[in-house]
Amino acid sequence: MNQTMNLVGRGVVAGVAGSGVMAAFQKLIEMPITGREASYQPAKLAKKLLPIQPEDEKDWTRLNYAAHFTLGAMWGAAYGVAASRGHRGAGAVARVFPAIYTNDVVVSTSLGLTKPWKWSRQGLIVDLVDKFVQAAATSFIFDHFLDPTDRNEPTAQRSKFAEQRIPRPDNRTSQFDEEIGSLERRHVSN
Repeated sequence: MNQTMNLVGRGVVAGVAGSGVMAAFQKLIEMPITGREASYQPAKLAKKLLPIQPEDEKDWTRLNYAAHFTLGAMWGAAYGVAASRGHRGAGAVARVFPAIYTNDVVVSTSLGLTKPWKWSRQGLIVDLVDKFVQAAATSFIFDHFLDPTDRNEPTAQRSKFAEQRIPRPDNRTSQFDEEIGSLERRHVSN
């Protein structure tokens, strides 16, 4: 349990940093290309869920950033859970992104904040790309800077999770499993 909480905590940090990457990507790349104005969707979500009443544009901007980074922290926590199950990189993003993105759209829609069926194709693509940038950045930051596994022995972590493989119904291992096991044994013995 402690290791899981450690990875979730590291995921939260990576998620906050990933949100910073997403904000920079939006401001410096995506918005100049698409001509889209800044979105206050995170602030609208926070206002809907909390007893908060922004009074002016400055308040809205502060609330927007606070909500944006809080949502990123939650995405990062989900990445930390995936990491605690042995998933890293693209595999972890492939598991976390669809679930979190779908939840994001469902919650926003159920609260009356968005109507995805009215989004333009460009609007949908922009939303997917922006949030994928956040997920990929979270993954990169976690895997390269915050992952507690020993970088000098990358297969040590894989070996731990290889022991948890689910056997095939006929109790045989696949040729791939045998080759990976052989490579892992050679690496550990060197």
